[in-house]
Amino acid sequence: TATTEIYTLSLHDALPICIKLKENRYMKKTLFTYITAFLCSVIGGSFLLAAAYALPQRSIDKHVEESVAVLTEEGNYPVETPGILGTMRDNYTDAIMLNMASYDSKYPLLQKAFGNYKKRNSDKYAVTWLEHRNDKDAKSVSYARYWHGYLVPLKLLLEVFNYQQIRSLIIFTDLLLIVWICLLMQKKGRNRYIFPFLITLMFFPLNIVGKSLQFSTVFIPVLLEILVMLKIGRASCRERV
Repeated sequence: TATTEIYTLSLHDALPICIKLKENRYMKKTLFTYITAFLCSVIGGSFLLAAAYALPQRSIDKHVEESVAVLTEEGNYPVETPGILGTMRDNYTDAIMLNMASYDSKYPLLQKAFGNYKKRNSDKYAVTWLEHRNDKDAKSVSYARYWHGYLVPLKLLLEVFNYQQIRSLIIFTDLLLIVWICLLMQKKGRNRYIFPFLITLMFFPLNIVGKSLQFSTVFIPVLLEILVMLKIGRASCRERV
């Protein structure tokens, strides 16, 4: 009938509008979630960084002083396997990280946290800056063009461990996370991914990555993210269905 045709046509025309409204609401909700997460990350990260700079410096200085000998002996860019450039470690950046973690400038707490000061002299190598950071000619320099969030765990670790001990702890953590990921893949019925995952790790040897503070600031978060994806991945798919 005419009434049925009008009703069917109206319903047919209304469906795309309803879908668009739902998509718009979903997009707004998602955007709000991302903005909220970003702001919380900025505020939380800033608070943690300020708290890290409020930690006592005596133990940090002691353990950094113990670490200088290791870096001085190895140099700025030691090669684990002679002749293979891919086995080079970046002690230059590690020395900068230790330099900033140990330097207690006289600035207010928030300025220290966001200014990220280090000591350096006229030499061009960071290991030398660290070794001679207490010399009279060493100058205070801000390194604020990056957000140095790694200083939060690094300062905490330096309260207890020196550089060599932190390296051992990192290698142990890497191995633990890798085994955990493999076991979780097996538990989730994703055995076919274990071998490719282990093959991929061959390009990131632990005797290189585990001995580098800089490389570990990327490698460990990636392993943690894989764990999170394995934990919540299947649940998320069910929710979408």
